[in-house]
Amino acid sequence: MREIGVERSEQEFQEVSTAELDECGVVATVGCSTFESEADVEIRGWVLKDPHTQESKKVCEIRDEREQLVTNPFDEYIGKRRAEDSQAMRPAGSEDGTSTG
Repeated sequence: MREIGVERSEQEFQEVSTAELDECGVVATVGCSTFESEADVEIRGWVLKDPHTQESKKVCEIRDEREQLVTNPFDEYIGKRRAEDSQAMRPAGSEDGTSTG
């Protein structure tokens, strides 16, 4: 991770409460999570490859796969918001965004 500017040796992890997770739109779980929610939360179970004992090239591939797992939900959310904003800006009675009059 150092080659992309991430220093993990000083990271501290903290527990996230169920109440905090219930406020999320999407929750990603890793491993054998038992998280369940009564709230309207999309739960995505990630099966992650273990980079331990892998050669450097493979570790980089695994890192890149994980990056995509993390960034994809943000890209999806931003795309949905843009589509909603675009739809809201269309004139009444116009389905394709063009004016009829």
